[in-house]
Amino acid sequence: MSEMILNMYLQNNAEPSNPYFSPLLAEDLSGMPETLIVVAEFDYLSLECEAYARKFTRSGVATKLIQYSYK
Repeated sequence: MSEMILNMYLQNNAEPSNPYFSPLLAEDLSGMPETLIVVAEFDYLSLECEAYARKFTRSGVATKLIQYSYK
């Protein structure tokens, strides 16, 4: 993740490896509620969103991923 994004999002208050900052790094997502993830085609974090949705699904969480394309 770029330094600019980290500075804007974290504002030097947390470590990027903290699962509260990046839930994709959490070991167990099985207790999470049903989840909706919406991402645009050119979103900077689209690959992370896709991986997050897969991790939720593998953990047994009902998950819907909506990906909007440019056209």
